[in-house]
Amino acid sequence: MQRHSLRYQSSRTFCASSSEDTISSKPPTEWDLRGLSTELTKNIDRTTRKLAKKTQKDSSSPSIDLLRERLQSLQSLDELLKTNGGRDEVVGMAKELGVGDTPPTPQKRGPKKVKGPKTVPPRLPFKTYLSYSSTPILVGRRSTDNDVLSTSPEYSKRTDWWMHASGCAGSHVVIKNEDPDEETIKDAATLAARASKCAPANNVKVTMTRWGNVSKPPGAKPGLVTINGDVKTVKVDL
Repeated sequence: MQRHSLRYQSSRTFCASSSEDTISSKPPTEWDLRGLSTELTKNIDRTTRKLAKKTQKDSSSPSIDLLRERLQSLQSLDELLKTNGGRDEVVGMAKELGVGDTPPTPQKRGPKKVKGPKTVPPRLPFKTYLSYSSTPILVGRRSTDNDVLSTSPEYSKRTDWWMHASGCAGSHVVIKNEDPDEETIKDAATLAARASKCAPANNVKVTMTRWGNVSKPPGAKPGLVTINGDVKTVKVDL
């Protein structure tokens, strides 16, 4: 029988079937050849699957040749074992290939990583859009958010522009610019119209005034505000 040369060390590339210290220190007379046959079959199956997967993924990979050589050597050892080869020779080949006579000892898992608290960004009472000229346009999410957007100086300045669909319930809208261009005004008015119960009606009228003209009456229901100052009307055709 022709035997293939062995070029492997279990600690180099391939996993042994049991710990390397146990394999190297155990005398041949104490080896369980039936157990070795079982572990050898597992190694042949595992190496065959690895070779097929590697070949399919990248047939030019240098590791393919190593896998082929290992598979040939494992098969040679299997043949020697089945033909009742000398115990010393069988055990010697098994040690070189890193194959033991018992299943591998499970490796202890390291300590679990401690996950830190998730960083959740604070919820804002509005959605932010950008006009064609990159001017921020803030659109309130719901009634209580509209109150915050329309009255809190945290998000707006007195000189910003406030908009709302006229005669319909809907989101409050703020243009973050004291002198917006016409395209920005049209964009904001369209957002106000679409985020209202006026939609999808045509020719929606949108009220426009300075943010500083808007106030919240005491005891008023969420989303209800009053305007004290000059008001413009922008018509939107949806």
